[in-house]
Amino acid sequence: MPDIDLVIHGHFYQPPRENPWTDEVGAEPGARPFHDWNQRINAECYRPNAFARIVDDAGRIERIVNNYELVSFNLGPTLLRWMQRHDPLTLARLVEADRRSARVRGGHGNAIAQAYGHAILPLCNARDRATQIRWGLAEFAWRFGRGAEALWLPETAASPATLDDLIEHGLRYAILAPSQAARVRRSVQDRDGGNGSGAGPWEDVRGGTIDPSRPYRYSHSDGSGRSLALLFYDGLLARSVAFGGALRESRLFIDACAATAAAPGRQGQVVHLAVDGETWGHHHAWGDRALAYALAREAPARGFHVTNYGELLDRVSPQWDAEIELGEDGLGNAWSCAHGLGRWTRDCSCRLAQREGWTQAWRAPLRAAFDLLRDQAAVFFEQEAGCLLQDPWAARDAYVHVLLEPGEAARARLLREHSRGGLAGEQGVRALQLLEMQHMLVLMYASCGWFFDDIAGLESVQVMRYAARAVDLWSRLGGQPPIGRMLERLGEARSNEPRLGTGADLFRTRAQGAAAPAPQIAAHLLMGAVRGSLPSSGDIGLQHYDAFDVQVQASGHTALVTGRVDLRDERTGAAEAYEGAVLHGGGLEFQVRLRACRAPDELRAAAVALHGDLPHRSEAELLMAMTARFGEHTFGVEALLETGRQQLLTELFGDLVAEAGRAYAQLYGRNQRVIEELGRLGLDLPRELRVAAELTFTNGFERAVDRAHAGRGPADFARALSVIEQARERGIELDRTVAIPLLSRMLEDVFAAWGLAGPGGGAPQERLSATVMTATEVLDLATKLELTLDLHRPQELYYHRVISSGWAARLPAGDRAKVHEIGRRLGFASRLLEQAEEDPAQEAFAVQEASDAPEPAPGAPQPAPVASGAGRRSS
Repeated sequence: MPDIDLVIHGHFYQPPRENPWTDEVGAEPGARPFHDWNQRINAECYRPNAFARIVDDAGRIERIVNNYELVSFNLGPTLLRWMQRHDPLTLARLVEADRRSARVRGGHGNAIAQAYGHAILPLCNARDRATQIRWGLAEFAWRFGRGAEALWLPETAASPATLDDLIEHGLRYAILAPSQAARVRRSVQDRDGGNGSGAGPWEDVRGGTIDPSRPYRYSHSDGSGRSLALLFYDGLLARSVAFGGALRESRLFIDACAATAAAPGRQGQVVHLAVDGETWGHHHAWGDRALAYALAREAPARGFHVTNYGELLDRVSPQWDAEIELGEDGLGNAWSCAHGLGRWTRDCSCRLAQREGWTQAWRAPLRAAFDLLRDQAAVFFEQEAGCLLQDPWAARDAYVHVLLEPGEAARARLLREHSRGGLAGEQGVRALQLLEMQHMLVLMYASCGWFFDDIAGLESVQVMRYAARAVDLWSRLGGQPPIGRMLERLGEARSNEPRLGTGADLFRTRAQGAAAPAPQIAAHLLMGAVRGSLPSSGDIGLQHYDAFDVQVQASGHTALVTGRVDLRDERTGAAEAYEGAVLHGGGLEFQVRLRACRAPDELRAAAVALHGDLPHRSEAELLMAMTARFGEHTFGVEALLETGRQQLLTELFGDLVAEAGRAYAQLYGRNQRVIEELGRLGLDLPRELRVAAELTFTNGFERAVDRAHAGRGPADFARALSVIEQARERGIELDRTVAIPLLSRMLEDVFAAWGLAGPGGGAPQERLSATVMTATEVLDLATKLELTLDLHRPQELYYHRVISSGWAARLPAGDRAKVHEIGRRLGFASRLLEQAEEDPAQEAFAVQEASDAPEPAPGAPQPAPVASGAGRRSS
């Protein structure tokens, strides 16, 4: 079989989840044991694809590859921003994959851009559509350091106006579903070998009958001759990967690709598909491994040339014109709706599940409510911003640079380039708040708000939160948002769960109820000071704070905090300052009183009076005095924000936990000889004594590992290992949910302690020998205790530091054998270790120190051991 081009595109996207007031993602119970769905899917998909294992038939690692170097891909900006904060290593692998692919594919990187807010572009007005495209392209250039050749159309939703806009912005191609094609013809310049005798006749290809094996040309509707290429992916192949069994085994995947290439009626030598990127690991366990083996090994062996669309179009230019289907409503169409764009405008019958009595009639009034808000806001924006900015809408397009790098520099640059005469102070803040209001109005059209089955779903509530934040900013700017009329329309959008009411009810309770105004943030921070955990400055999402004159005083079980908090929004520069007091009566009993800041002397005088009264007055009297002085804003424990809430509550109850730990340790100490003798005789311990022993040793091990993590020296490791060895000798079982991640972290620390920066790196002989011994002991202990460690991070460090660098080949033979034995115990194939010694791999991938890696979610299930991914199978 001659070489056939194979292009696999992954659309990586998560519905936005951040609170629009804080830009922080709250806890999501459905994602447990992870904090939220971003974290969970990152662990199941995004990160595994950055470090995908290719294993042999015995399940041993032959290679670790970056799947993003093998596939065409796009990621949504909100997901990229989350990665930047929570898993920068995976983000670095994405960027590196794009650079590497560009080097080997004629300058064409694998990454493409995405419309910024994942709105259905054909349903946007022309101005919003342009902003979605421009923000998406700006985000891409900032992340990947180059211009994008293409932009992913959310849900592949397209219309002639949308495709015209892509051409206007200089984009080269677009990816569409085969069902979106209406008709095709041989291009005029290619008819009869290009003699200009006219175009061929149009052929009807509706119903997905288009030949996807060749690219097509879409020409701008203005007749200028400008165009872009359309790639209609193989629909049957995509469905077999996303919903069929093609990912069960890499061979099956390539078999499906080969069958597609050999299908009758195909005129080109291209096989390509597009699926949700989450298919590889989240929807299909071990899909990352199947993909890696299929593209790195199976595909080249079967005559496929793995490439991307940019390189493909350099060699295969469109010879046919194409027009797209406009759907039942004439607005355009998408890959996830059989009725055009009905899924985002009406009850078209597209849904996830068939539930008796359920409808999606709520979709139309939700969109109508937002259109009303957007259009009225445009009038207010032009009136107000027109006095401050040269071109308000051009300034909105430029505001993306503030979104990418919030801070004083970006704000100053935007105002310098777009304001009338240079704005400063309150006028500058006002201009930026107007732009932030527009930002929220753009985000509220995220497609997922209409995609699912009920308006009470998280995604629909999320887009309403954007609308609520826009209304909040509008009101703060002195305007009068049409809240009454908007709620009337939302009132027509009824949840399928009668108890949840209408869109209007949800807007009031769940959208506006998520608001975190500046006084609440100040209250949250001062409550944190009860345990002395308030740094003098820091960030709560996009709010930067500075704390002044914070005093903490305790008397018995009561604590009093007084202080001042200055807040600044990093996007808009809006600054607010509050001073007040917190009375903590123990547990969750918080009383907070705040007011806008006055003269510093007033706070100091109030603090002196309140702190002087603490030992002499009852809590009720203190609260009355606090209210008299600071009673403008009143808060309780419910004001605690998601960010930092768990840490504060852990600290508050830390004394109770520590006291219980000490009591168990004393119980164990008093009965140690009895416990040890019972263990020696093989007798079961009474439950009370067993719990005391297990908790004592588990706590001791945790403290020892913390010290080892900080020191990373052989002596530090030895102390931690001695604790767990003592427990084993006494027949005491450590808490596995604690022991497994701690031992895994110790193994990571061992490789970090080697200090190998690259091919020229090294370590003192005695340090190397000690840490090699420690790694062996950790693995031995895990075997003895029957603990399945999470070896993913240690494997990645070992691969980088030993195999990719070729460092082990320069060690003395005895040390080299020990290092290779560790590699075998980590699950690496002997053949790989031998090859690395003879011919070290030249590739080295970005790896950060173990101490910088994101911590696993508490109680998270451990990944399957390496041996469970046997052979070429993905599960």
